[in-house]
Amino acid sequence: MYHNFYCSVVDLSPLCDEIAEETLEDMAMEAAQFLRKKTVYKAAGSYYTVGSLTGITLYQVTLNCSLPSACTCGRSIALGICSHMVAVASDTDKLSEFLNKFHPNNVDTAIYGSAHTHNLGKKPHQKTHRLRRGTKLPSEDVIKVVVVSAKSTKAYKCFGCGLDLKDNSHQPPRDVVLKTCELRSWCPTQEPAYIHAKLSNAFYHFDISCIRRKHPATTINHISLGQNIYLQEVHRNEMDKWG
Repeated sequence: MYHNFYCSVVDLSPLCDEIAEETLEDMAMEAAQFLRKKTVYKAAGSYYTVGSLTGITLYQVTLNCSLPSACTCGRSIALGICSHMVAVASDTDKLSEFLNKFHPNNVDTAIYGSAHTHNLGKKPHQKTHRLRRGTKLPSEDVIKVVVVSAKSTKAYKCFGCGLDLKDNSHQPPRDVVLKTCELRSWCPTQEPAYIHAKLSNAFYHFDISCIRRKHPATTINHISLGQNIYLQEVHRNEMDKWG
């Protein structure tokens, strides 16, 4: 039975037949904290942004017909729902309507491609697979990282440490950088701070510690090689330090 933990703020009990209890409790707790800390922001167009509890990452929630339909976090890929979407639905007084229309396969495949692979091949009338107790879900801080040539970007500052991204020598391992696609925010002189409504590229040093300043859960397994990128021994030696 779903426990009424944080139910006074966020009640996810209508989803008990679809999602494991402990996962619902986690989402309810996180969504309640987003609302309490006021990290839910209206962005331009049909978008909201939700700041992570660590304060270093922004997630973009897309609205469709005034209801959350997708999020840029990892957990929404597995479930079609996440604490960020729940927080936005609550903030806009649409939580009941959002939960009533929720289905485990309601994920924006235009953003994520093939999602819910554990339910592929199911016919519409067939019951979808319910995530069982102990199922490991993707971290909400996971982000795709690609190694690209340093010459391919005009960026001059590392988005992680803030230091110069490139040097003039372009000698390995500084001849490549790490590229992500994420929400960018900045604070001009006027208030409130502006927040990008769309995802944009960000570049980091070829150093996983720089990525982890923004995305602490990043591991070497989340990093792939871009087109026409071939690592030399000096690159591999650097990556050996990443663990």
